[in-house]
Amino acid sequence: MKKYLIIAIAGLLLSVTSEAYALEITPGGLQQALASEAATIVDLTLTGKGDARDLQYISTLPALRTLDMSGLQIVETKSDKAIHLSRHHFPANTLPAYIFSLSKLEKVVMPSTLTKIEEGAFASSNLNTVTFGASVKTIGSWAFYKTKLSSVVLPASTDSMGTGVFADCANLSNAGLSATQVTELLAKTFRGCTALKTITFPAKMTTLGAECLLGSGLELVSLNPSVNRIGAYALSSMPSLKSFSASDPMMEEGALYGNSALTSVSGQKRIGDLALAGNTALMLDSATTSQFTTLGAYALANNPTVRLFFNQNLKEVGEHVADGMDNLVSIKAIELEGNIPNTADHAFDGINGISGKRLWVHEDHLQSWANHPEWSRFELKGSTLGTDPIISDEIAGADIKCFWQNDLLTVSASENLTGVSVYSTNGAILAISTPQTTEATIDLNGVADNIIVVRASTASGAKTFKLRRTN
Repeated sequence: MKKYLIIAIAGLLLSVTSEAYALEITPGGLQQALASEAATIVDLTLTGKGDARDLQYISTLPALRTLDMSGLQIVETKSDKAIHLSRHHFPANTLPAYIFSLSKLEKVVMPSTLTKIEEGAFASSNLNTVTFGASVKTIGSWAFYKTKLSSVVLPASTDSMGTGVFADCANLSNAGLSATQVTELLAKTFRGCTALKTITFPAKMTTLGAECLLGSGLELVSLNPSVNRIGAYALSSMPSLKSFSASDPMMEEGALYGNSALTSVSGQKRIGDLALAGNTALMLDSATTSQFTTLGAYALANNPTVRLFFNQNLKEVGEHVADGMDNLVSIKAIELEGNIPNTADHAFDGINGISGKRLWVHEDHLQSWANHPEWSRFELKGSTLGTDPIISDEIAGADIKCFWQNDLLTVSASENLTGVSVYSTNGAILAISTPQTTEATIDLNGVADNIIVVRASTASGAKTFKLRRTN
């Protein structure tokens, strides 16, 4: 291609091809420098100093796809005449609001001295690649909304992000935020990022805002211990989410609502309204539910869990807490003894056949539970802490008994035992035996757990017990 040099009227030096330009500018001089070449510029590199007038002009270049501003310093400008969006004053080192929104720009390198990107700066543009300078502190709301970005890594200088910064970026698969100083990911930051598979959260993050990752494509979310709040529907309607772990942040309404692939949740104690509702594959084990302190309204609605286990940690139960839990067979609340949680009216509305679903309570406090207007709706059964009830009876027919005293576990049956398996409450195997006799004694010396799960089987039956050690 023919190359030539133009000395612009404004005294600017311009090196040119028919499509790519490298230009050193002074504030407000870009339009005059480009003159008749503006319509053909595809690739533009700017150095020197520019202001909002130059940025506004860049946004009008019809063929521009690549913009390198790494060597450009944006200076303050004030004008009697409106420059952009009826504004007259633009601060230094700032990309103005909506300056490149709806543009056809595809690749941008930010100025190294840029400190702020204002609201909607690239919203709904064709931007697919962005390189940030090391000075960017603030990214305004909706700055990259609905762009075509596939990956983004924010610099360590970033300490503030607005609402919906990367919302509806359907191609975004990777987001690196770990180096930033951001403490709050505000509402809708990554909402609708359906291709998002990898994210590293800010190390100092305390809050995941409302709808922050709603509808995103993440399969695993593991939050830092510093996170103490998950906003409403922040992690909801995520079709690929399988596992979630945290260190007991407060879960607001619908925080993990409607994740059809979710099978594992850990570290949660306070479950807000609808917070775990609609997770149709999430089978809650005793290690998880025994940590619950608060269950808000509809907290477990439409959950498929068969048996729930509550202990003295549970303090509050909201209305319709188990609405639609049609698979529920029983609730074990023996360890609560007579400490009935603060229970809302209509707490157990929506449980089909509730009168036939068993509630196991401590036999010494059976009458207290029977007198409660909500808990008495279940079929009440009394038991003791030493000999917990059968929690499973998959194959009827075998008369199997189980007792654990000191370090010895004794299992007996009306016919030969074909297998005995002992587990911790978190599922770890503690012992396995194949007795082939009607009684088996298993030495559990060295097992620190005070509660175990025992699965015993014969040729015609199998039962599972949950036992507490007795002395």
